[in-house]
Amino acid sequence: MSGETQFDVREISPSYWRVTFSNGEINLIDPDTIEQLADLITRIERAPELTVVVFRSANPDFFMAHYDMPADRSRVAAMKSAASGLHP
Repeated sequence: MSGETQFDVREISPSYWRVTFSNGEINLIDPDTIEQLADLITRIERAPELTVVVFRSANPDFFMAHYDMPADRSRVAAMKSAASGLHP
């Protein structure tokens, strides 16, 4: 995983978090996005008082544009299944 954080989490209160997604000019989804989102979901699942998470984009023109096709697809294919048993 790269050192750049794509999900900025603001814990407004124990029950309400605001998450801002930012990845490049048009918010491409790449292997780092998938890994960081999986980590964020684990963090959310471990917050017993959390009831609302609002996702927003740092770029007002793009939320999550599309998958970055030149990204390392073998890295994504090698990712372990989530707790649900589904591939990330």
